[in-house]
Amino acid sequence: QVHIVDKGESLYIEIKDNGIGRKKSQKLKSAKTQPENKHKSLATKILKERLDVFNYLYKERSEFKLTDDTKAGKVIGTKALMIVPKIINKTKEK
Repeated sequence: QVHIVDKGESLYIEIKDNGIGRKKSQKLKSAKTQPENKHKSLATKILKERLDVFNYLYKERSEFKLTDDTKAGKVIGTKALMIVPKIINKTKEK
């Protein structure tokens, strides 16, 4: 599920999936010991680096949070939330 909400000066972008959750996924990955399972995802690191560049260029503050999605104390998936300030007719300062 993807939800985008306009909250005045920022956009709230929330993405939910119904997978097993981050913690359980990490446990499964760490239990595997074969060399072919040594893949390390860089997507979250790259996204955070891009947000750092955005914040630097536009002197704004964006956020990114990745959590397990829960209902009644049970993990029902993963939730990603990104809060991005709107940049309308702004030029970066030199």
